[in-house]
Amino acid sequence: HEANIGANQDSVYRIIALAPENDKTTFEFFIRRNLDFYVIQNSEIIYQNTGIQFYPIIEASNDAHLFYPDENKTLYQIELATLDIIHILIKQSVKHELKAVFEIAELNDLYLTKSQKSLPWIDLNTSHGISDASYSEVDVSQRAILLNWKIKIRGSSSKAFPKKQFSLKSINSGSSIKAIKSVLYAPYIDRSLIRNKLAYDLFSSLSGDSINSYFTHLIVNGSYEGIYLMQNHPKALFKNNVKYDNPNSFLVQIDRCPCPIIHNSKVDSFINPAYVFEVPSKPTDIQKFAIDSKLIDFENALYNNDLSAIDVKSFVDLIILNELSKNIDAYRLSTYLAFDGTQISIPTVWDFNIAWGLAEHATGFDATGFIINGENKNYAPYWWQSLWNNKEFQIHLKESYSVYRQEILSPLMLNKSIDSLVADLGTDKDLNFEKWPLFGTNIWPNKYKTTSHEEEISRLKGWIKLRMDWLDSKWLD
Repeated sequence: HEANIGANQDSVYRIIALAPENDKTTFEFFIRRNLDFYVIQNSEIIYQNTGIQFYPIIEASNDAHLFYPDENKTLYQIELATLDIIHILIKQSVKHELKAVFEIAELNDLYLTKSQKSLPWIDLNTSHGISDASYSEVDVSQRAILLNWKIKIRGSSSKAFPKKQFSLKSINSGSSIKAIKSVLYAPYIDRSLIRNKLAYDLFSSLSGDSINSYFTHLIVNGSYEGIYLMQNHPKALFKNNVKYDNPNSFLVQIDRCPCPIIHNSKVDSFINPAYVFEVPSKPTDIQKFAIDSKLIDFENALYNNDLSAIDVKSFVDLIILNELSKNIDAYRLSTYLAFDGTQISIPTVWDFNIAWGLAEHATGFDATGFIINGENKNYAPYWWQSLWNNKEFQIHLKESYSVYRQEILSPLMLNKSIDSLVADLGTDKDLNFEKWPLFGTNIWPNKYKTTSHEEEISRLKGWIKLRMDWLDSKWLD
């Protein structure tokens, strides 16, 4: 039975009383995500969640995992000392009925063994769940290799999505995985699952520098969480790249502030250029001064139409990829600058999950228009406009685009790239969409409500064709 013990305009406190089954020592149940609740037995609190707890531990055998379609609820398993009545106190919104908030679970009905799939599996196991505030230790199991790493939930707006993404750090240098820091990216809003991977692979082809990434199934504390993209973090890519093995080299990021480096804009109405230290992550005062000075020199050079401070090809490649994919976050977020002791370059690319015609805002769905001088240009450092308006740079840009269109960016090669990624996913993607039934639903910030993966891929290909036609009209003489 249940009772409402108090309510106001926004919330209600609900008490649910349940009798445990005689033959069970655990109590399994679903509760709506992000709700505060207490489990009480014999007048004592035996479990509580008064904040946001992610991925509670569920006991599962080594060769099995728990599988259930997402219905906006989290599965919990509580150890019981007695068979006395259990009371659950839940703080919830007044608009939710009981069935939308609480549900008894039967784990035997949720067990699945790892069926034969083409994609690899990664198991993450922690002792206390996973936080978005700090790193905690985690056992990472893949291909019979067990590693001890640290983990936390990462991202900005993506933290609000039910399918979280994770940062992984190796605890000791003896790890068989070369990267010091890796990311498990969660393609949730991207129903194609391939937008990021497509961008990374294309940049690798353009630049000649590999961005290692691969699709994998993920199990977190016994629960299946879908298909993820495992990739090296830009910090790891930078540290592993011999080109930047210089005592004066550094890596910074243009992203959301607070930022330790902020310069005055030379152009009215543009934000002040701001940067985050990446490598070194905790520079000394001498290093801070040197990095700050080098960035000022770089900004001044571009403002004065001097391209000698930059690796022109890397900036050309970034702009071509940003504009091809119409990445509406480009130039102002998730953009990395590296210094190799001589020039500033673009070492890698990052975060294209709302690119390729996906977004409904900032005209992201429209196959026409440049991003670099579009409606968000004032939120990016002013020097991007100096570069964009540089006649010599425009010559390099159009020459490179013309060459790329004959091979890497030809219609045949682009479609082959997409088809290859879809083939990599194979039928494994069906398991992901059983977990996350997203087709035919509204998902921010998607412009379109596609009803199948095939439709999503078809729309993606059609949008790219229109985008290339428009870019050809601007960049091909």
